Amino acid sequence: MSTSPIEREDLNFDLADRLHKSLRVAGKSASQIAEDLGAHRNTVSNYLAGRTTPEPRTLKGWALATGVPLSWLESGNLDPRGPGDGGALRSVASVGAIRAAIAEVTGRDIDMVTFAVLVEAIGQRDEATLAKASFTAWILATASGFDAKSLGIADSVVPAYVDSDRLAEELREAVERCAIRDSNPKPAD
Repeated sequence: MSTSPIEREDLNFDLADRLHKSLRVAGKSASQIAEDLGAHRNTVSNYLAGRTTPEPRTLKGWALATGVPLSWLESGNLDPRGPGDGGALRSVASVGAIRAAIAEVTGRDIDMVTFAVLVEAIGQRDEATLAKASFTAWILATASGFDAKSLGIADSVVPAYVDSDRLAEELREAVERCAIRDSNPKPAD
């Protein structure tokens, strides 16, 4: 029986390998990450098999959803800044707590790709992107503890029937509740 020699590049970890590893580290399945990203399960399977490459904004969402550094997903190099949001939201509350609080208070879930795009826009003070996202950007900025006005998001994006001060307070309280829930996992049965 003959075996063919192994090529050096066959031993290198590629993006598909890092995507698999990030799921394993986060304890997530392909179906769970597909749901987090708002993507089809088949699309995620194609990423994991190396058949297609995720767009940069999808990689940012993947990094946020799994908690691995974006730089590591992209290149295999570790960047001390931390998970995909560059650390911008980590000091306020966990990404999961912020998303859960938004869903709890507004009934709206923000998929990780949208979340990543808005987090980057907030971090870079990208007023054009934030203006396009309008109310969703206001909700995320407010839930994350930022002053939406200082980010160039006017209160006028909030629908007239919504009390923006009350909603902001509800979001802050929900983030606190969800952060406490995240830090106190339920014991195993």
